[in-house]
Amino acid sequence: MLFNPLRNDTPRVTARTIEFLNLLRGVAVLLVVYDHLGAIWPESNGRSWVANRVIRRWVSEPLGIIQDFGFFGVAVFFLISGFVITHVAQRETRLQFAVKRVLRIYPPLIVSILLIIAIAFIQGTQRLSIGEYAQTMTLANYFRVPTFVANAVAWTLVIEMLFYIGVFITLPLLKRWPLVANGCLLGACALIILTARSFGASYFLFAAAVAYVPYLLLGQLVYLRWTRRITTVDYAVFTLATYLVVVFGIRRIHTAFSPADNSYMISVGFAFALFVVALLFEESIRVPAAIARTSEISYSLYLVHGVIGFYVLDVLVGRVPFTAAIVVAFAVAYAVAWASHRFVELPSQRLARSLLARRTATDQSVHPARPRT
Repeated sequence: MLFNPLRNDTPRVTARTIEFLNLLRGVAVLLVVYDHLGAIWPESNGRSWVANRVIRRWVSEPLGIIQDFGFFGVAVFFLISGFVITHVAQRETRLQFAVKRVLRIYPPLIVSILLIIAIAFIQGTQRLSIGEYAQTMTLANYFRVPTFVANAVAWTLVIEMLFYIGVFITLPLLKRWPLVANGCLLGACALIILTARSFGASYFLFAAAVAYVPYLLLGQLVYLRWTRRITTVDYAVFTLATYLVVVFGIRRIHTAFSPADNSYMISVGFAFALFVVALLFEESIRVPAAIARTSEISYSLYLVHGVIGFYVLDVLVGRVPFTAAIVVAFAVAYAVAWASHRFVELPSQRLARSLLARRTATDQSVHPARPRT
């Protein structure tokens, strides 16, 4: 059923809403995988994939979508995170929020870096020192000058963590006065972007990451309107303000993505339209089983598809047909992602719940509830 914003009922985040998010999450990660395995690896190795040529000619180039849908997929991820994190934060304390986010992000990231180290050892291509690899496990490398990178997709995790920190700081406001919380974060982003070149190279790198946080704030605004925490007028005004800060960040920092022929905003616009339209039609969405399974392992797949996929392509290309090599690379990356999800992500989430349950039990033993009189 299509949501009518003029009705008086209050939309809730139901199982159907989660299904809609699963659909988008599964599609988004597949777009990123397609960009990296089907476009970036071939071009970096002097090859061209026929499927990519067709899609570029008939879809991405006419629509002005850059990076072979890679950034489009990332933009969808950012919108989903803004929506979902705002939802879960409503019922969590700061401690619960912090523990769950840290144990959600870092264990799979660390495993992906260990895989990179292992593959580099096998290939004899160690580019970083052990200390540098250790820094990439914390994401601190993205604020170092010169910057060094192990997992090429981990830059988006810096943005996620910055958003989490912002939500952590503003959590009491988010629960009581959500527009104030959103406005504070947006204002902080604008100020940091404005002063990006004022405090040295490391601060500039920090500001460059902060410039992406408003993309997640767009997802937060959609959640607040969807749950009727804010009015339509509030939503329109704050969405416009967020758009202006996004453009400000592009024009001041990420200037290469300002021209129309290399525009971030076109991909963001399409991603935002897809996100909102899918949400409006959530009652009609039926997620295919393959997409649902992909959504479940999307974080691990996002982290390891380049690590594993590129290695498999390095081994197979020249020995088997190119399309077959891409299919095998995807299949192997998918299997490794499933293993990471099964043996790293899920245990990490259980650990978070266990730690928080112990803390709750300890608090109750120290401060038992008063008997009723």
